Amino acid sequence: MISGDFGSFTTRPLEAKIDFYTAEEGEFATAIYSRERPYIVTMGLFTCKAVVIYSPEAQKGLLAHVAYTPDASEAVTNLFNNFGDGAESSNVQIVQTQQSDLIHGWPTVDILATAIAQYNPRSISIDHNPNDQQIRGVALDLANGRLHEAAYSHANEWYGSHDYSKSSPICPNAWPIRTKFF
Repeated sequence: MISGDFGSFTTRPLEAKIDFYTAEEGEFATAIYSRERPYIVTMGLFTCKAVVIYSPEAQKGLLAHVAYTPDASEAVTNLFNNFGDGAESSNVQIVQTQQSDLIHGWPTVDILATAIAQYNPRSISIDHNPNDQQIRGVALDLANGRLHEAAYSHANEWYGSHDYSKSSPICPNAWPIRTKFF
């Protein structure tokens, strides 16, 4: 089921000084909830999209920072293969900042949603950037699957230690530039 309703997204500021895993541009991170590191965060979404796969039963999440990719279907396949068991009972959310219909190689939310639908997740929700933000950050709460805006303007409220160890390329040959946002 594809829905425009994005009820699990909140602009409520994150808890102070959280520790988190980081998904870099063109990469994804997968983690299971732990008190020590309860979030996965990605920053600097401009024409990129964030894709979130979350299993409420396992409190397991994947957050991808989808950048330029010549084959969105291959990228989505790689994400679901890395998510592993539980993908069919997962909730998927796609976060858009700037739409890139005219830029070849930057997948639109519609292209991503179509590729994701082939994996039959429980739900697919799309955030079409209703507040028209230029650059966005997203934080996935692994305890409950809620998404938070993770804007630089609020970084002093939630910035803790970040861990890049779970960040892996979505399409290893598609995006050679590696940029750290913190």
